[in-house]
Amino acid sequence: MVLVAQLPAVCAACHSGRPQPVPDRKGLYRQPPFRELGIGCENCHAPGQLHVQARLKGKPLRGKIDNTIVNPDDLSPWLADNICMSCHEEGDARVLRSGKRYTDFRPGTPLSNTLLVFSPPRESRFCRRRLPWTPTTLLAMKP
Repeated sequence: MVLVAQLPAVCAACHSGRPQPVPDRKGLYRQPPFRELGIGCENCHAPGQLHVQARLKGKPLRGKIDNTIVNPDDLSPWLADNICMSCHEEGDARVLRSGKRYTDFRPGTPLSNTLLVFSPPRESRFCRRRLPWTPTTLLAMKP
């Protein structure tokens, strides 16, 4: 295990490739701390081991969709947006679901299965009263 300058797992999940934080140990990571040095394919396309193995073996695709990898173009717009929102959704608080880690999000699944993003109250452009949350919190929930 190695200490990585107190890099929180919430940061490492988006700003590195396949981080390996030790659960409940702030800044502590397994060796190697990052399985990829940069933001890799799996951040947006999910684990690719099956995809790589199938392509190396020359296996043909079955149908129009390659089920060994997540392609955002093959998802509903809402699920595809969840992939981007996992790192790019602005908000003041990212709250993990009970028992979840930031690295548990898998592209192609609802972000709200792993975490919710909350923003501070603000005035609605439709009315003058303050809302208890902004629409941002609702984006991570299925319409």
